[in-house]
Amino acid sequence: MKAHRLIHWPAVIHFTGHAELAYVGSQAQWDADGHLHASGYRPADRLIDSSGRIWSLGRGHPHAIPQFSGETASLDTLIALVRAHAAQSGECCVAKLSAASVAEAIRMVKSLDAQ
Repeated sequence: MKAHRLIHWPAVIHFTGHAELAYVGSQAQWDADGHLHASGYRPADRLIDSSGRIWSLGRGHPHAIPQFSGETASLDTLIALVRAHAAQSGECCVAKLSAASVAEAIRMVKSLDAQ
């Protein structure tokens, strides 16, 4: 299922109420992984792209269709999400995690998940 063409990859999916983030590296990964674009998202779950734009994961039939929410996540917000994700994964010294850009913070999720 093709996601909206204006999504700047990579991106993360933030599951509301959870510290877990799911890294999505590209449009090709989104298209190939049926679990990523399945329609089982909760209304407040969101995709945050490398430019910080927030996309709601609206339910299309039978796939989730990202829709730009009109909102943008700040770098501070992304760093807080990445720190929570790292802490949940058992990383230590998460308060020291920092990034110079939203895109860098998103790439950190991939790096953390690879450890």
